[in-house]
Amino acid sequence: MRPDSDLLPMLPILLPLGTAILLLLLRKRPAVRDPLAAVATLAIVAADLFVCARTLGGEVLTHRLGGWPPPFGILVVADSLNGLMLAVSAIVSGCAIWFGFAYVRREFDRRVFLPLFMFQVTGINGAFLTGDIFNLFVFFEVMLMSTYCLISFLGEDRQIEAALKTITMSLVSSTLMLTSIAILYAMFGTLNMAHLAQRMAQAPPPPGLFLPAMLLAAVFCLKGAMIPLHFWLPDAHSSAPTPVSAMLSGLVVKVGMYGLLRMLTLLFLPLRSDLESLLTVAAPVTIVLGALGAFAQTDYKRMLAYSTISQIGYILLALSFGTQMAISAALLYIVNHAIIKAGLFLTSGLMLARTGSVELADQGRLIDASPASAAAFLISAMALAGLPPTNGFFSKFAVIQAGLASRHYLATGLALAAAFITLMYIMRAWQLTCWAPGKAAAAAWKPERAQFGPVALLAGLCLALGLGAGPLKTITDQIGFWLLDPTHYLDAVKLAI
Repeated sequence: MRPDSDLLPMLPILLPLGTAILLLLLRKRPAVRDPLAAVATLAIVAADLFVCARTLGGEVLTHRLGGWPPPFGILVVADSLNGLMLAVSAIVSGCAIWFGFAYVRREFDRRVFLPLFMFQVTGINGAFLTGDIFNLFVFFEVMLMSTYCLISFLGEDRQIEAALKTITMSLVSSTLMLTSIAILYAMFGTLNMAHLAQRMAQAPPPPGLFLPAMLLAAVFCLKGAMIPLHFWLPDAHSSAPTPVSAMLSGLVVKVGMYGLLRMLTLLFLPLRSDLESLLTVAAPVTIVLGALGAFAQTDYKRMLAYSTISQIGYILLALSFGTQMAISAALLYIVNHAIIKAGLFLTSGLMLARTGSVELADQGRLIDASPASAAAFLISAMALAGLPPTNGFFSKFAVIQAGLASRHYLATGLALAAAFITLMYIMRAWQLTCWAPGKAAAAAWKPERAQFGPVALLAGLCLALGLGAGPLKTITDQIGFWLLDPTHYLDAVKLAI
């Protein structure tokens, strides 16, 4: 198959982009706009999952935009890693917009929310699929511009403040990334990621290669909210509208982890051990301080925001070990954490619908008011805490196992200790919300289907991916093997150097 012959990898980008434009044109026609958004969401989910199904067996799909050969033209590449990330995007974004139909009620707000959401999905999917580092920057910008608009579109003061912090993060990361891209182009004369990887491997690395490597690593860690680059995340995740919070924690920070993973396994291979050594120090700090920050919160969404920082630390820790087992553990953690945290953030929407607050002190007796909601909350809470038989248990077990196998005993011990802190704060949140007497009445309450449905689906996936953890672990093991042998990716791109 010629590398420019397959249009399939373009669909996860073109479908949300085209839908966003149509939703803007039809923004004042809700009778057409809302059904279009629903049907388009199903089409985007189907396209994402179809790309995943095609690539998990090892097939690499490529498309040359305009027929221009790389490294001169724009290349879109879908391999098994892209496919897995698209599957995560399909699950989280599908559930978030499903919840959003009930959450965003005012007509004017919905006119803004639906197209912005589709632009955000365009940026996320494009970042996963691009084979060019400059276009990775472009899709980052599409994702982030729509993100800070989504954070603030309801117009609350705290949301505007959070959006400004996100904009600051975006400006800093954009400056660093463009500087890194300029240096790399001056050194190697190309920005195609496969071409860069081949040129870096052909000769001893230039003396200045460490500078763009560190700048790019800082960009990905800033987007992933690694401590001390986490300043933007707590306010953004806790202040954003509920479906946007689910996207931020479930997908947006994972784009940073995806970029770091590509960097460690495709680009900068001569500097890989140095970068992993830095992560070995930074990751345990992120895990422990993020967990302590979450433990100190009384606002449920702010607690989850700090928890996201801590959980990102586990992914960084696995990446720092550098083995195939560790790469597989990082991928497993990315998938499972996205599902767990999206479900928990959407649970905050149930709290708002019932009590008008996400303060834990304002909750209480949800188990009497809505036993099904309490059960879904319990499953997702168990998953975040890493309790069997949920998917969260196998994620943490895989990271701990990889750490012990690579003899990083101190970092692994700190990660294990932070897991107990996670258990304490998330179970305290469940107890205060669902079991303990509180300010909320215990009278029966039934959430809307559009609110409860995605929460229940994500909780069900937490159980299903725990009870049936074997197939997903097999997939991540295979992807880890391919990532550590980049020739699989490079041969598929078929560059003429």
